[in-house]
Amino acid sequence: NVGAGELTLTVTADDAVCSRISSIEVREGGADGDIIATQVEGVDFADVNCHAVSTVSFIASDRWGQTQGDHRICAFARDIVGNVGMPGCITLQYDALAPVISAVRLLSGGQPISYLGTGTQAVLEVDTDATLVDADIFDLDGQTRNAHLTCAAGTACAVEGESPCSAYLQTCTVPVTLALPDGDTLSGTVRVTARDEAGNTASRDEAISLAVDTTAPTGVLRSDFTSGDVHYVNGVHNLLILDATDDGSGLASATLQATQLGFGSIVGECSSERCEWSGLPTAVSHGATATLVVSDIRDASGNHAPGPSLDVIVDRSPPRIPLGEEGLPDVTFTCRSSQGLSRDYCLVGDTLEVEAHIVDNAGVRDAWVDLSKLLGPGAEHALMTCSKEDADAFTTCRYESGGQIIENDAEYVDFQARDLANNTLDAPDAHRYGRVPFQSYTLADESASPWQAVQKARVPYTMDREILSLMPLTQYHEVQIVGPNVLSSTFIGCDGFTVDAPADGDSGSAGGASADAAGGTDASDNAFGASRSVAEAFGYPVDAPFDSTTIGAPADYLVGTTAEIYDKTKAVVRLDFDVGEYTVDDLAYSCTFHVIGVSNGEVQEQDVVAWLGVQFFDSPLGMPDAALNKQIEA
Repeated sequence: NVGAGELTLTVTADDAVCSRISSIEVREGGADGDIIATQVEGVDFADVNCHAVSTVSFIASDRWGQTQGDHRICAFARDIVGNVGMPGCITLQYDALAPVISAVRLLSGGQPISYLGTGTQAVLEVDTDATLVDADIFDLDGQTRNAHLTCAAGTACAVEGESPCSAYLQTCTVPVTLALPDGDTLSGTVRVTARDEAGNTASRDEAISLAVDTTAPTGVLRSDFTSGDVHYVNGVHNLLILDATDDGSGLASATLQATQLGFGSIVGECSSERCEWSGLPTAVSHGATATLVVSDIRDASGNHAPGPSLDVIVDRSPPRIPLGEEGLPDVTFTCRSSQGLSRDYCLVGDTLEVEAHIVDNAGVRDAWVDLSKLLGPGAEHALMTCSKEDADAFTTCRYESGGQIIENDAEYVDFQARDLANNTLDAPDAHRYGRVPFQSYTLADESASPWQAVQKARVPYTMDREILSLMPLTQYHEVQIVGPNVLSSTFIGCDGFTVDAPADGDSGSAGGASADAAGGTDASDNAFGASRSVAEAFGYPVDAPFDSTTIGAPADYLVGTTAEIYDKTKAVVRLDFDVGEYTVDDLAYSCTFHVIGVSNGEVQEQDVVAWLGVQFFDSPLGMPDAALNKQIEA
């Protein structure tokens, strides 16, 4: 490669028969090319023993200007008798362009620096297409020095706004040690001089100004999983955080010593104000404690110091939803109608409330439930609000729906929870609620309801008048709600009836009375023919156990009626009797239940009546009464 300056060519010629060399001619391009110079023996060179050495000089830019490219130069020697030998030729690559200096940077740790600290390791970095690069550093720290940069192979260059590179752009570097100044700022100039293989040169001045930072950063170490002042780590997904403060160059790195968790030194992932250590699978057992130490915290200026420590508890125990009734997770679903009425079944358009009890050693951090099958897209991650009372062994998490129940055929919903140590619910079947009491039914006509209430048993079967005259007794009636898909049944109450025994050929009357806990009555008339049985008169089932024509008024004898519902379809009605004289043969009651169920895919509601009868008998004469240890005399 040759540049634009003066170019000197050296020509050596030899004559094998030694007839002397008389002249040397230098041409560009060959025998017919332009003559650059003609030199004569005895004037421009001397023939010594048939060997001649001649030099030719010219200014390359005068001959070739700015035209870049290759030029072929040939030299021809002639002997004294006129013979011209074979030429000697050379190809020159002409390069008149100055090298490109595209960037000058002062770095530390591979990053541009604006601060200078006690341990700053600075590097001067230059991007250029030149092969030789020198830098003069003026007055940065009261010294002037020259440094030669080492260049690494670069890549093809295209520097916007600069002259084109001849081949590629490479990065040249040299370490620079800078002394701290007395003041708060270090400033000066770096002059970079670059020279390419053709001898062309270029220079660039770069102003440098650095703030002085000699204070190490400080920080606080914490776990992302805490409860008050207690910090947790788990077995899989730990997250430790160093919140750092640095008034100068900013946090650069921090090293954590976690040997008590089964690790050595771990360098964190850091930003200017925070370092994190995540995904550390803890090797120690549940319940163990460990002390973690940040052994070194360092800023971008190289200032560093020992960091903080943190005591942690290892918690590997996942949260769980305990089992409630019927072996299902302890979860309650409540639907509310548009009028705000709550119920344990849902209609399309109802809102849904969910409550789950979750048990965990450390405490519940958050919980959510997938309600997309019930409320539609967007409810896959329905976040629950969790709270814990001091007296409770569990945390109560609630979700109150903002959406409405859609048509669905959901068979289950999935729960998920995370505790303060970031453990999550374990196996899927442990947090799947598999009974869905909220299929999307629509309300049907009440008159189409298909349920009946039937008395199945009573204990005791009959009542002894003699015992009732001495002590109060209770009779229990088992009632079964018969029909499809009962969602719920509610006891309303019992009404009692009395019948006056008619004389032959006369018509009788029936009165109605409502029996409550106080035994009050509300009479009304109801006539029927004397020839009809009591069962027919009151509409009892054909297998009613009583058919007497003398039925007493319940208000005279009954002091209370209650019922307890089992399994939604089974009830036990309790009738409490007071001490008194019982002269009737039978008491009759119609006990009403309000039933809600599903028939033909629709929710229906209806009041159904169970007909209950109480029969009385007299103890046989002379029969010992074991209960009272008393002999009844005739």
